[in-house]
Amino acid sequence: MRQALGTPITTNWMFDGNISYVNGAGTAKFKASLTGPKGEASLVVDADNKLGGPWHYSVLEVRVPDGPTIDLKESTGPP
Repeated sequence: MRQALGTPITTNWMFDGNISYVNGAGTAKFKASLTGPKGEASLVVDADNKLGGPWHYSVLEVRVPDGPTIDLKESTGPP
């Protein structure tokens, strides 16, 4: 991700989508903007949590326009 956007990478923490957590279970499905000196991208998250257990991410990726989609679930090193 640093290679695609440069550093520092910032976000304004505004997002499009929703996050819900009720009675120990939750869902999160949203997109947030990321900006770096080399360009912009979107952080895309689709996750759920069952009864207080760990969050399961079906989608956790950075989408760079006209560039790579970076799957953060498969990342083994620094982003």
